This record gives sequence, C-alpha cells and structure tokens, in this order.
Amino acid sequence: MIKYYFCISILFSGILFSEVVTEEVIAEGEGESVEIALDRALASAVSQVNGVSINSTIVNFTAEAQITTTDKSPVSSKKTKIEDIYAKGYQQEIIKKTNGAIERFEIISSEMVKENLFRVKLKVFVPKYKLEQSAMRKKIAVLGFTPRQECCYVNSAKLNENTFNEELTSSVSSYLVQTKKFTVLDRNYEDYTNLEQARLKSPDTSIRELAKVGQELVSDFVVVGTINNISLLEKTRNLKTVDRSITTVHGNASINMRIINVATTQIIYSKVFSIDLDRKFKEIDNVVETTLELIAILADNIGKRILNEIFPIRVESISGSDLILGSGGDILSVGELYNLVELGDEIIDSYTGESLGKIEKVIGTVRITQVDSGLSYAEIVKLEDESIRLGFFKNKFLIKPIIEDSADKVIIKEDSLREEIEESFEENW
Repeated sequence: MIKYYFCISILFSGILFSEVVTEEVIAEGEGESVEIALDRALASAVSQVNGVSINSTIVNFTAEAQITTTDKSPVSSKKTKIEDIYAKGYQQEIIKKTNGAIERFEIISSEMVKENLFRVKLKVFVPKYKLEQSAMRKKIAVLGFTPRQECCYVNSAKLNENTFNEELTSSVSSYLVQTKKFTVLDRNYEDYTNLEQARLKSPDTSIRELAKVGQELVSDFVVVGTINNISLLEKTRNLKTVDRSITTVHGNASINMRIINVATTQIIYSKVFSIDLDRKFKEIDNVVETTLELIAILADNIGKRILNEIFPIRVESISGSDLILGSGGDILSVGELYNLVELGDEIIDSYTGESLGKIEKVIGTVRITQVDSGLSYAEIVKLEDESIRLGFFKNKFLIKPIIEDSADKVIIKEDSLREEIEESFEENW
C-alpha cells in the first residue's frame, strides 16, 4: 500500500458555517519524481481555493508500493511511474490520504520533461466552505464581566459571582447579536472549540468537515469588564401622619469596561461608569427574578455603550421631521429620547498622527417612533441647529444616548422621591 501523507497546518479560530461548495481549479506541479510533481499540483490546487498553508510530505515512496486498480490488477514497483497515476485505485488512495482536502481530480497531462524532472497538470475539485454574509461583519467577543469579591448584593443576599458573570456575558452577547452589526464569537465554549480544532486536524476527518478549515474567523474586538459594585436595597418608610408605610428600591451599579482592538492591541474604550438603579424596581419580592431583571438592565446599558463606540447609530435618511436610522431590533425602544449629533472635522494627534475622532456637536433631540428588525424611525423633538434640514449628508449625523449630569440626577432623584411618596400614599389611602 502506498503511504501518502498530506499535512495541512492551520491555526483554527471560531468558524461560522453555511454550505460546502466544490470549486474546480487547474493546477500544475513539477518535481524530481512523479510523486513530488503530483504532490505539488494538489497542494497548489488546495491553496488556490482555500488560501491555507499546506505542507505536503511523501513518506516511503521508495518502498514497495501495492495498489489495486478497479480492474483488480496490481501495480507494484519500487518507484511510482507516470502511468501509475492514471490508475483509479491509485487516485482513490491519494484522495483518501489527503483527509478530504481533495474531493477528486482528473489528469489533464503528465510527462517527463527531462531526466529527473516530471510535470503533471490536473483538474482538481476542492471543497470550500462558503461563509454566511454575516461572517463579513466586524467580529467581537465578550470575554466576561468579573465581579469583585464581596461586591454585589440584592438586599442581604450576596450574588454568586460566577453565575452572575456568565449570565451577564451571555446577555451582552445576545444584545450585540440583535444589533446585526457584529459577528459575535462565543468564548464561553472555548474548551469545546479547542476540541473541535483537534478533531478537524484528525486523520479521520471527513471531506465536508475538512472543508471548513480554510475559512477562519478571529475577533476584531474583545470586550472585558469588572463589576466594581452592585447594591440593590429595599427600604421601607413609615408615614406617621396616616399610619402607613411605603417601600422603595434604591440601588447603583459600578462597572469598569474596556474595548480592545485586537489587530492594533489598542484600548479604544476604557471607562468606569455608574448605572442608577433607582426606580427600576418597584419591589424585591424574589431575589432570583430581581437578579435576572438587573442583568437585563446592565446588559442593555453595556451593549449600548459598545455599539455607540464602534457603530454609533447613524441617520441614513431624512424626510421632513422624520429620521431613518440604521439600527433596529431590540437595541431601540419606541418613546426613547436621544441626542441628535452632527459630526465635524477629524482631529489628528499632533504627536502620534493618529485620529482622535471627529468633533461632535449636539444639535437637537429626537424620539424613537418605530422600530423594525434592521432600521428604525425617529421624530425631531427639538432642533437647536437647522444644519440637518439645510443640507443632509450621509455619515454626517448620528444619535447618541442622553447622559444626565450630576446636577440633573439630583433634581431627578428629588422628583422621583416625591412621586413615589405621592403614588404610594394614593394607593394605600
């Protein structure tokens, strides 16, 4: 039996699957033996289709070779001859030993160019894994939001750090999937991915599985974070004048988040931010349900920050007072208010020559009126600058979440407290 080893060296990272297609290519190979010429032709064919690095090695070809052709006549020699490669049994054996990198091949021509130099020309059929269109999107991996020890409480119940991290990471990933702007890579199953990598390199890998190898996906961005603090507390106040009590829930979450550009290893976003949880909960009746609600609130806030940093929501078109926005799904909600922002000149760092971003000017406020799967609609509520009406240009206008300053928060908290007391008073009167 001929011993033929076709080794493919590939660094596997996450793969998105679609369908396998077969591509037909013409490839030539030359070498000091028939085996080497054939080997190089096949390697060239696979490389043309899948663009992978191939190292093919021939072992023990000088030993006794024994293959059975389709007519049951054996081919036996100490060195493969040109006529041997026309034997179907020979070809089938080689295809088998390539672990499916080659589906089949046809010989166009073969000749001995001169002494110790052989040339073969082949028509080779190579499996190629066709990626989904979504695989062309920016790829992002959420690596986790690790809570600090003893950081997180709902009333007196301490949250399980590992479980909280897993659930929050999964929820943020789901949010990013909904944006339809990213290919989200799941790092929660890294052990499984490593096993899959090893399996794809196994000698027993089938044609269809090995076709996947040529298409690799790596992250463009990774997101990492730390939960500094989560405090959610239910408070009860007694109203002496009416002999009643009211219950309110107060809380705050502090998160440290970074977004890293993998290609440049640069941190493109790094911030410690707080999320005000007051008035998000009416009561804490069930800790588990409250925690799940809390995770949903945090994931929404984190997801919006990631999206806003990498893909801020752009105004794609305008009709009167209606804006068409290039985002939809679950990332926007009807009734939400956003700042309308006009982009100005790009600022370049005079020391590094790197872009520091564009000048941003808030020119008004918009309200989301309709949300579809891929786009949304908003109406202009307030306009301080008429530039968007005077001359609309694509990629010049976007919307950003309204961020309240500390003074506003104080006023809002005071108003909220009054409303809570009044509502509770009316309910219990």
